[in-house]
Amino acid sequence: MKRVKFVKYLVIGVGSAMLVVLLYLLSSTLTVAGGISRVIDRPTHLVRLQVVNGSGVKGLTREVAKRLSGYADSVLEVRVVDTVDFDLRGLPRSFVISREQDKTAAALLAKKLGLDPSEVVYRPLEYNNRQVSATLVVGKDYESMKPPGIIK
Repeated sequence: MKRVKFVKYLVIGVGSAMLVVLLYLLSSTLTVAGGISRVIDRPTHLVRLQVVNGSGVKGLTREVAKRLSGYADSVLEVRVVDTVDFDLRGLPRSFVISREQDKTAAALLAKKLGLDPSEVVYRPLEYNNRQVSATLVVGKDYESMKPPGIIK
């Protein structure tokens, strides 16, 4: 008699535990299936930017790169992948060079910086192992560049 009661309680206990596990699995499945969806708007164009200092102002390349790196809006995202300090002194104006035949992204960058997008030229890099898509050559007019522009 004791053994029958024990088996009966054991079956009820195991059955209850299985029911709890089943309900837990069902609720987590519904949560995953129903989930929360989040729409991430990605910019239309990505610019992998090389910044070149042609102004003669020491350290300007790093400052420009820091301010532009990570810039993003609904149309354009900028990732600075290279900085170069050439011994070019006195370039009067800043300009953008497209490293891709499609100059759209480079022209958008030029426009965002307050530079003339119609002056963007295409010049491919011979060894483009960093996959640079545009080069910003910073001239003496760097202070006049607009945000996401440089230094005010």
